[in-house]
Amino acid sequence: MVTRLWFGILATFSLLSAVKSENPSSREFFKCRNDFIPKSEADDAVRLGCERMGYVHYLSYSAASFPDSDMFGIKDAVYFTWPVYKKENRDVQVKTSPNRVVMDSTCQLAGVIRVTSDVHERCLHLIDNEGSPETSMKEIYHVAWTALPHFGFRFYNEIYVMSQIKEFLKSNKKTCRTYHQKWLLYATLIFEKGIVRSAKVMSYRYLLVGSDFEVHGIIRKSGKDWKILAELRSLDAAYNAAFLSFRREARHHEELSSINNQGLYFSASTLRSHLNMACMALESKLKGTTSRAVYPMLYDSNDTNRLDTWAWPLRLPEISRNVGNYVILFDNHCNFISIIRQTAGPHLPCTRIIQRPGLAKYTHLSTSQFEDKQTLNLIANFGNYGNSKEQMLPPPKRQRKIDPETKV
Repeated sequence: MVTRLWFGILATFSLLSAVKSENPSSREFFKCRNDFIPKSEADDAVRLGCERMGYVHYLSYSAASFPDSDMFGIKDAVYFTWPVYKKENRDVQVKTSPNRVVMDSTCQLAGVIRVTSDVHERCLHLIDNEGSPETSMKEIYHVAWTALPHFGFRFYNEIYVMSQIKEFLKSNKKTCRTYHQKWLLYATLIFEKGIVRSAKVMSYRYLLVGSDFEVHGIIRKSGKDWKILAELRSLDAAYNAAFLSFRREARHHEELSSINNQGLYFSASTLRSHLNMACMALESKLKGTTSRAVYPMLYDSNDTNRLDTWAWPLRLPEISRNVGNYVILFDNHCNFISIIRQTAGPHLPCTRIIQRPGLAKYTHLSTSQFEDKQTLNLIANFGNYGNSKEQMLPPPKRQRKIDPETKV
């Protein structure tokens, strides 16, 4: 026997979990509180952020490091963040967003987070089977659809969280028992064809449960037809496993160790991740594909051994901006040289902090050391670069407390 519930009974709980979707046709998406971000838009944001890491000002909130990699299943790694919007992630936008894509040093998407004034919240990675009943026969990120955790049900701007549905049933068993109806013999057709024919039903949502209160689905009226809402499954674990298995590994730089100098601490994972991204950017710059990028910046040219020295900014975590501007130096072969602190001035003079033994000391950066006049002109204006609204994103305001499980 199956039980039906009037949507009016269900509405009290559903209002807590129903959110608007700017792109409801996107089956795979990230849910950041009340924001739906399609996976395709997150991918676009990663491509944009990876490219702009070589442009944005070191104080910009757009580009930042992300030390909490264990949130995505890996320890001792530092990732990077870039703002992501619900649509049009193909250029820097004037408006701000509290949501960030998280990428590794090879520019692979790890996930999406929401930034508050003092904490990172991981956004839920979800997928529905709307319009694709064959999905249940396929694997998603090498995991069978039926093996993915059942998060709930979805129809456009409506999300019904399974844990809340079960809690609702648990608290309303007596009410549920009063609504047994014979017409739900049609339920077999619902699950076989997705449609049930009926002429006398109002446009409400109905929760389908068995006599043992097992949840079978939610149905809605569409014209003269009944249609079942799409199932919603969680991709957090499946995508995380696929990301860790197939993400590209750049140079490991295992020889690097943490640096603790005069109270300044840089972990080995911080140095490795920045060096990996810097080397990838240098390769693109030498090929001419990113010739106008400020970074990697030519720091010193050595005609004797043809080993130039390049500079790349050490991006700070977004919620920790109390440390000065530091730059990592490396050579053409991506060997670590030193860390320097960049001080004020139109041409970025720098003072030495720490370096690899046996190398000449760098104490000041002169403009005569630059052979690339185009780079020099960019550097002369670098103090003002990134001060526009789209580059200097203010820290988001503290948000209200939310359910840690459902993020609503």
